[in-house]
Amino acid sequence: MSREERRRRIKHLIIFEKPEEGGPIRTFCGICKVPTSQPYDHIENKHLQIEAYECQFCAKRFKSNSSLYKHISRNHNEESKIAKIMDLVSGD
Repeated sequence: MSREERRRRIKHLIIFEKPEEGGPIRTFCGICKVPTSQPYDHIENKHLQIEAYECQFCAKRFKSNSSLYKHISRNHNEESKIAKIMDLVSGD
């Protein structure tokens, strides 16, 4: 399932609240009612238990894109830089 498809399925679980006096829209988890600035990641991490994101360097799986990103930056930083350079050179 693609990231976009997962987000479409999760969207109904997010509560959007616009303050009466203006200001930014606040988001809450529709399951546990916790305020969160990253509702999609929160729901994937805390409630769905789906490990849909795979590291391209070690095949370890993660519940959210942000967890995968943190893993790559902490564990595969040099490999990631080399991969980006190779993509630029090959034109991908």
